[in-house]
Amino acid sequence: YQRRVHGVTSMGNVSIVLMEGGGLVGIAGMAGRFFTALGRANISIILISQASSEHSICVAVSKQHGPGAKKALESEFALEIRQKLVTGVQLEEGLSIVCIVGEEMKRVPGIASILFSSLGGSNISVIAIAQGSSERNISVVIREEDEADAVRVVHDTFFRSEFVASPLPPPPLNLYVLMDEGEKAEQLLRLIDERVLNDDRRRRCTNTLAHQFISVVGLCDLHGRGGARRMLLLGGGILPRNRPSDMCGSPTKNPRFTSRYMEALESSTASEPANVERFLRRVATMRLPNSVIVDCSDSSMSPPFYPDILSGETSIISCNKLAFTGVMEAYDRLRRLACQPNGPKLLYEMTVGCSLPIVGVLRGLVSTGDAIHKVEGLLSGTMTFILSSMASGKVSLREALAAAIKAGYTEPDPRQDLSGRDTASKVLILARLCGLRLELPDVAVDGLVSQDDWKVDAKAYLDGTKGSLADQETALQRRLDAAVAKGKVLRHVATVDVLAHTACVRFTELEPSHPLVATTGASNAILVTSERYPLETPLKLSGPGAGSHVNAHGLFAELLSV
Repeated sequence: YQRRVHGVTSMGNVSIVLMEGGGLVGIAGMAGRFFTALGRANISIILISQASSEHSICVAVSKQHGPGAKKALESEFALEIRQKLVTGVQLEEGLSIVCIVGEEMKRVPGIASILFSSLGGSNISVIAIAQGSSERNISVVIREEDEADAVRVVHDTFFRSEFVASPLPPPPLNLYVLMDEGEKAEQLLRLIDERVLNDDRRRRCTNTLAHQFISVVGLCDLHGRGGARRMLLLGGGILPRNRPSDMCGSPTKNPRFTSRYMEALESSTASEPANVERFLRRVATMRLPNSVIVDCSDSSMSPPFYPDILSGETSIISCNKLAFTGVMEAYDRLRRLACQPNGPKLLYEMTVGCSLPIVGVLRGLVSTGDAIHKVEGLLSGTMTFILSSMASGKVSLREALAAAIKAGYTEPDPRQDLSGRDTASKVLILARLCGLRLELPDVAVDGLVSQDDWKVDAKAYLDGTKGSLADQETALQRRLDAAVAKGKVLRHVATVDVLAHTACVRFTELEPSHPLVATTGASNAILVTSERYPLETPLKLSGPGAGSHVNAHGLFAELLSV
């Protein structure tokens, strides 16, 4: 609407005084007496609304004047009330006024419609309406508890990009980040910094428009990178939007530049000890416009807050598999909340294929009517790396695992990779996307970690002082040698058989010509067979499947799609 609406204002602590009755209709002077009575009582009127039937007169006054206004009108119209020409004077308190104003609103059709549609779509009830004959403002009276939501919704409606033909960039994207072990969250913050720096250079050098600004408004560090677990929430942004002039160079090469968010988290007087529940509860209640939270944790405490966050109009980008592998009822609820028209988004590509768009591809096939028959693939970059490294017989399991840990391929606890548990979670997510109503125990898993190995310390297990890692190394080498003797290749294959209604993760001997065999290193790959993609020509996706840098780029891509 080309900036027809110039601003949105609100006023709280308002009361409505309403007088109605058949005795008001067609009687000259009734409105004059109404306003004269209020004037004698020194009561200022904020807003006036009268039905064209003349059956009622309604005014808004400040909260402290409400009782006095009611008393003055009851005294003035006492005779009419006794004769039942007027049904009485009603006082309604706890209200607010929201108003849109604009010099160019006059004679522009559709503005009122958009205003009322936006309020109605957010379940905000309008109690009274007033519009000046100049057509330069429209005021609505609403419940006081709805005031903040109403201002946010109306502002977002009239000032988002599809209504504003303006050379300005889109409104800022307000970002919360829940950080855990691993570096993907820090890498994501570096990418955000790099983007903003490049935008600043572009604006200065070419005078062209920048991208959408990303304002990091909340950080919660559950790992304690600075020595203590801290969290920080600032609605105006953790770092100032205008960057210091001495910040130059690439964030990846400038340690001072890349650590600004963590420095703020550690040094800000507003930071406090990290608490997942308190952090997520405040995210759900802050209701900042155009906001998104990136959950880089594997905490079991964050998924229960997802419904409240989505209900608060905040989108979610999640790396947390627990949110999508819990009981089916919780999964169904999340899907329903994320499918609301023009509502917040729930993106979880990173739970399965790292930056490989496996979730998006499957969702696209299903939503366009394709019938998936089978999905099989290599979904653990760690296991693919280990098996590829050990295939020659010159590298041991411990050596391959140590190299994978050093490269950042593994989960924080590598037993999740070796046991197949991590892959089982990914398989379940894909199975549910294909329409199977399975639970995690329904996924058959063939892994390397015994039940007793989970009872020992992870470090002791990895260095071989406790647990059965040495025995598993011997057994795995035998499997590899057996596969080589048959002229085959051993891989840890995940399979969703939609027609058989099953899902599993197993060590499988593949023919050298099998499409998955070409996948080596820490890559992921899937093959999809369906009505659209038959067995002879399956859909294949492959690419990097592990590493914090790859993860961060995948998160950044999802962030920019919100």
